[in-house]
Amino acid sequence: MERRRNFDKMPTFAQMKAMEEAWEDDFFAGINQFEYQDEDGYSCKWPIFYRSQRGILGIFPAKYRTLKKLLPKDPSIRPVQVLPGVSLMYIMAIESADTDIEPYNSVLIVTPIRNPDFIGLVSPLKVLPGYELLRQLLLKGIQNWFVWRIPDDSFISYKVGYEAFGMPKFSCDLTWEENGNRITYSAVDDGEEMFTLNAEKIKTYVLKKGMTLNALACFYRDRLPMLEYCKVMFKEFGFSMGGGKLKLKLGPNHPLSRELREVLISTKPLFWVFLPRDNMVIYEPSRWAMDVLDLFHKRMTGDSGRAGDNA
Repeated sequence: MERRRNFDKMPTFAQMKAMEEAWEDDFFAGINQFEYQDEDGYSCKWPIFYRSQRGILGIFPAKYRTLKKLLPKDPSIRPVQVLPGVSLMYIMAIESADTDIEPYNSVLIVTPIRNPDFIGLVSPLKVLPGYELLRQLLLKGIQNWFVWRIPDDSFISYKVGYEAFGMPKFSCDLTWEENGNRITYSAVDDGEEMFTLNAEKIKTYVLKKGMTLNALACFYRDRLPMLEYCKVMFKEFGFSMGGGKLKLKLGPNHPLSRELREVLISTKPLFWVFLPRDNMVIYEPSRWAMDVLDLFHKRMTGDSGRAGDNA
């Protein structure tokens, strides 16, 4: 049988199937990355791979009305209520040891938000406490977050996050310290304590195939929501109800400490998670602003010019 030109360069069914099966064993397999040299001399890739991370996650009760007052006034950014007047605040302290944008530390201060596709005048979201959070976790399989604050200690992490998404990152000295069975994660801004997380290690479970978390992280850029799709693979984790083994200590005077005091109902977490090993992929923006398109066009074509001053 006569075959068309370059037919032999196509994969066979067996080869295609082998590639699909390889994806099950390798979290990063099958993802195409764009590599470029940043104007400040950093090597970067999109999507961004995080090959080695560890973290502490505390889930705290928060005041719904206070959150609504402090978050951007946008109809698609509405905190989830787990009880009338009670929302949640996640504080995730992370040490990223191996990434496509060099190692760095960061803290994500996040509140879960309602999926705007499921907001209606008559809805069980407004009647059943915690319904929307459970629906996202158990039925939809993807969580919606608004990322409110991100202390960070890496310029390139700030730069790629801010220029693409408007991530609310700011410079901060972040330190992960271990002493025997205890972990201390401190956040200090120019010598002033913002907060400290003190954790006693808890029993962890090794997941042979891992457990994947899918999330749509929402930021605010150009006075519009910006969405980032991210996947996290937990290889090992431990969890505990109550805050006996995780303590949040807020600094006395820092503005972020005052914000957290205003928002949090208690500095004792309802639930906390220890994540000694995980992987993550952060994908490209779901909305490409014109200045971001211009910036990436110049990088892809090798033009050394910069985008506008607001990029």
